[in-house]
Amino acid sequence: KAIFYNKQALRLARTNEDTVNTLKCLVRLGSFYYTIDKLDSAKIYFREAIRFPVNKENEQRISNAYNNLGVIAQVEDNYDLAKGYNREALAIKKKVGDTLGIAYITANIGNLYHFQKNYQEAIKNYKEAIIVLKWDSAFATKVIKRSIYENLAISYDSLKTYNLAYENLRKSYDL
Repeated sequence: KAIFYNKQALRLARTNEDTVNTLKCLVRLGSFYYTIDKLDSAKIYFREAIRFPVNKENEQRISNAYNNLGVIAQVEDNYDLAKGYNREALAIKKKVGDTLGIAYITANIGNLYHFQKNYQEAIKNYKEAIIVLKWDSAFATKVIKRSIYENLAISYDSLKTYNLAYENLRKSYDL
């Protein structure tokens, strides 16, 4: 039913030339299709969303569409494409100064390098993500930091640098 009603809302938003609500519907529809594992349909809606010019009213939704396309590319084991989509999302997050978003996407890029067994590049991205969050003490930030430190530990473990793996695991527990 959610897909049905969002398609109706999309049709109405397009009729009214309402860009903000058109983008909301496109991203929601893409997310709904992703949830039910219809990746090709999800990609159609996310790709349509990223065709809109980025402005103050829609940059968050377009960034989310890029990020979601990156997630789908990752699921499909297309890591280079996923990194490209993540870099597009990251550029928007940097433009608007969304530190949590910057850290989250930078860590995602680190994960992509890790999956490709490029542990040094993964570690570099994880460290960049931690630096972005250095002065933020919000609860959501601590959750992301914990995850990033765990990812650092796993990457160091993969390199058999056990002392640094342990050090980062301790940091994750101390948050």
